[in-house]
Amino acid sequence: QYIADYFRSASILFMDIVGFTDWCRRLEARQMIEQLNTLFEHFDREIATLGLEKIKSMGDAYLVAAGLPNPRPDHAQALARLALSIQRRMIEINHSRMQPWSIRTGIATGPVIAGIIGRTRFIYDVWGDTVNNASRLESAAPHNQILVSEATKHVLGPAFRCDLFGELELKGFGNQRVWELKGHEP
Repeated sequence: QYIADYFRSASILFMDIVGFTDWCRRLEARQMIEQLNTLFEHFDREIATLGLEKIKSMGDAYLVAAGLPNPRPDHAQALARLALSIQRRMIEINHSRMQPWSIRTGIATGPVIAGIIGRTRFIYDVWGDTVNNASRLESAAPHNQILVSEATKHVLGPAFRCDLFGELELKGFGNQRVWELKGHEP
């Protein structure tokens, strides 16, 4: 049995820390968890402030949704604000780190299915092309850049500055025009 809902329009953010596996090899497990927890606590606070839905963290990867389970018209804008906030926070943190962290971020907008499936260890999760597209954008993003789909760029509107990143071949999606989120005009 499953409990799932279809959302006609939502936005998904995938983010991960570049070089996390190598970084883990150089640290004791407890040190690594403490540093990662400090970073993720900031993300969690910002997510709560913006009213977003943390879906899960998987090692160094982070998955966030906007527009579900409670639909909202500004889902793409809210995730863009989160991504820019995280980017700024990473710059601040890196001033005091001997080995700076880099992150990659991808945001996609479109239909999403969200809910709970399975029989054990239930978690709220998300599925669909929009989720896969956000993951592909994150994988393609250069260090410390935020890539967004064309649909996301369109929904963001003129208050958010997006520069054309180019056409990318994204696995399972073919060639796509991709945009880099650069900033937000308050």
